[in-house]
Amino acid sequence: MEKHPFMKRAFAGAIDVLLIAILTVFIAMPMSSLTGYKQARADVDSMLSSMEQAYGVRFNLTPRELQELTEEQTKKYEEAFAWFAGNEENVRTYNRMVLGSYTTVLGSVLVAVLILELAVPLFFGNGQTLGKKLMGLVVIKMDTSPVDALGMIARAVLGKFLVEIAVPVFTILAIYNGNSGSRSFFMIIGLFLFQAACMGLTKERRLIHDFLSGTRVVSADSEEFGV
Repeated sequence: MEKHPFMKRAFAGAIDVLLIAILTVFIAMPMSSLTGYKQARADVDSMLSSMEQAYGVRFNLTPRELQELTEEQTKKYEEAFAWFAGNEENVRTYNRMVLGSYTTVLGSVLVAVLILELAVPLFFGNGQTLGKKLMGLVVIKMDTSPVDALGMIARAVLGKFLVEIAVPVFTILAIYNGNSGSRSFFMIIGLFLFQAACMGLTKERRLIHDFLSGTRVVSADSEEFGV
């Protein structure tokens, strides 16, 4: 019998990722208010609007539009940002918005992971997420014994959330907010390649969260399941 069903696990993973993404979007709506991001964003937008009117500039410019600015327009643009950076209240509000963006996104993802990757598998039993339930897959320990709650917590929180999701999301947010160079994308690519190597080169097709939790995935009809 097929012990390590690659395609079934790939489809199950795709289903779970899609569900996490959808749930994250819905959670982010109230989360943005709880973290203060929504209000901070509105305050920053109001400040930028006032700056645009006062200095006669527009801030949502593409890199090409920035290059095409006249010398006078560039000077006004720089003066506007110098005023913004020199105002402590403006800087505090902007930093509050940036911090709010991190906590909103990562907090929403964490809640989604706790629901879909921990609560649901504990409800179904055998470590089954909705994707694995549909694909007929189960999670077991390396010695073929049933996965316990501690193993599922390590798998969902330590492996899937902290390493496989939070690191790439945090890096992308840092690049977007100008707090990290574009070379940080190499870290994301490296993580992806390492994950692919784990899946392709290990006998049991284990991923990072499997190594961190001491688990592996097999078909529900596998001889190893229920041993």
